[in-house]
Amino acid sequence: MIISQTPLRISFVGGGTDLRSFYQLEDGMVLSSAIDKYVYVIVKERFDDKIYINYSIKEIVSDVSEIQHQLVREAMKKV
Repeated sequence: MIISQTPLRISFVGGGTDLRSFYQLEDGMVLSSAIDKYVYVIVKERFDDKIYINYSIKEIVSDVSEIQHQLVREAMKKV
């Protein structure tokens, strides 16, 4: 099991300009800061072959390519 605790980042300006789909077309800058709140990620094997992802919605998929959340999908491609 892998458990990650990461400080929550708040973007004040340019929050989407660090995404490839934006910065390939436009210039951008980001002003952000970490605060004393955290994002937790837990990765563990399950008894089935499904991928369960919980954030503001719950996704249950069979393959990484089916994940709707763009950032989660791209991160999971690296695993």
